[in-house]
Amino acid sequence: MKTLIVALGGNALIKFGEEGTTEEQFRNLRVPISQIAKLARDYK
Repeated sequence: MKTLIVALGGNALIKFGEEGTTEEQFRNLRVPISQIAKLARDYK
């Protein structure tokens, strides 16, 4: 079994002009989380 570790936080989840609220950060996770899911599926 292999382990894939991905860390995202703070500035990676805040777009220009946003306050950085929890709600904004969760909304901004939509794209990277789908990319991480693909990476996890393809990671062998």
